[in-house]
Amino acid sequence: MSEEFGAVKVLVLGVGNVMRSDDAVGMLVARELASDSLPAEVVVMEGGTDGLALMEHIQAAEHVVVVDAAEMKAAPGTVSVFSPEQVRDLCGDAAVSAHELRVLSALRLMSQLEGCPPVSIVAVQPANLNYGTQLSPEVKDALPEAVSSVRAEVGRILANSVSA
Repeated sequence: MSEEFGAVKVLVLGVGNVMRSDDAVGMLVARELASDSLPAEVVVMEGGTDGLALMEHIQAAEHVVVVDAAEMKAAPGTVSVFSPEQVRDLCGDAAVSAHELRVLSALRLMSQLEGCPPVSIVAVQPANLNYGTQLSPEVKDALPEAVSSVRAEVGRILANSVSA
């Protein structure tokens, strides 16, 4: 990990599998955000599917925003933001995501080790998690809202850290 990463206030972590249709949404949001001019204290990272490999990066951040497809029993393409308090509750729930959100497993472990910063999740309800490289129309249409939701959450976090 680079030394500059150690100063990260917010880590935006897009996760998912680009070979499983809508599961790629977190990675695609991360790619979109990586091309933006974000504040220096924000780092955007594509995390893939190996949550345990991300623990070092998560621990180095003051706050983490995870972006992923998640089964929320909502209409496909629905975007929801879960606060750190809600994420703590989710970390105790084994049935959070249709595709086994491995990042939550890593967060569960880290919270037991007291090494987990506050985590927000921007989740998108998938329509299709079958093998394939194309997003469903509903999730493709939700990409701008997901990107906007991440920007808003990062703005909220940074504003709260200034006022704290």
